[in-house]
Amino acid sequence: MNDIHQRELLRRALEAIDQASSATQHSLNERVAGSLEQNPGPIGIGRMMALSRRGDALNRIAHEIHELLDEWPTRPTAAPVRLSA
Repeated sequence: MNDIHQRELLRRALEAIDQASSATQHSLNERVAGSLEQNPGPIGIGRMMALSRRGDALNRIAHEIHELLDEWPTRPTAAPVRLSA
């Protein structure tokens, strides 16, 4: 992609997607940590799965934008899930 305006738009979109991905991962980490203390039940498990799918989708979109820009991130796009508090 050579158009400088499109590249800049994609970079801004990528920043927003990275922020949304980080927020989603943070929410998932909090739910997982909370579920270690108590049984989340089927609704809680469903919410965790929905957050996980949303995070995966955001990461796939970010990967595709990186491919369009032919630039690759220098850091991981999502924090790992912590299983211990």
